[in-house]
Amino acid sequence: MSDTKQQDHSLESFFRENPFFLVPWVCLACVQLLFQVPSIAAWCDGRGLEAFGALRAMHLTVFALVMQFALHGAFAVYHDRLEEGGYKIQDRPYRFQVEETSTRSSAIIMVSMLSYGLTPMNQGEASLLQIFIGYSILLLVHDFWFYWVHRLAHTKKFYALIHKTHHKWKQPMVFA
Repeated sequence: MSDTKQQDHSLESFFRENPFFLVPWVCLACVQLLFQVPSIAAWCDGRGLEAFGALRAMHLTVFALVMQFALHGAFAVYHDRLEEGGYKIQDRPYRFQVEETSTRSSAIIMVSMLSYGLTPMNQGEASLLQIFIGYSILLLVHDFWFYWVHRLAHTKKFYALIHKTHHKWKQPMVFA
């Protein structure tokens, strides 16, 4: 890829290049609508489950976005020192992709955190055992979900639609 050609990293350009990027998030939003069904809402209310709340979810989103840029900034600032310390995985030079990173990962973080805020959960106090059990269940459910969604994303039908943009990145890092 030539560095002399100016690339458009705008949000509009990103969605034009990846028109189906939001499909998984729309599916997640549809699942969130299930919590509005009266019988499901009553079941959640009966167990003391309530949504995290949009305002708290927005605070969490802003925090996640700031931390994302702080982490990428630390990689940029300490790149040479990390490389000298042997913390670099590949021999290729690292190409900082700040604009692309901010567009893609910010969209993912915003949608993820705001959908998290709509999910009913217990807001009361919990013991350490309850936290451990809940977190363990969450890890198992997340791994199961991630495995099957990622496997589906690698099928011929969905790869070009929603997953190819992930494989454009050559660096093995969280922002890809």
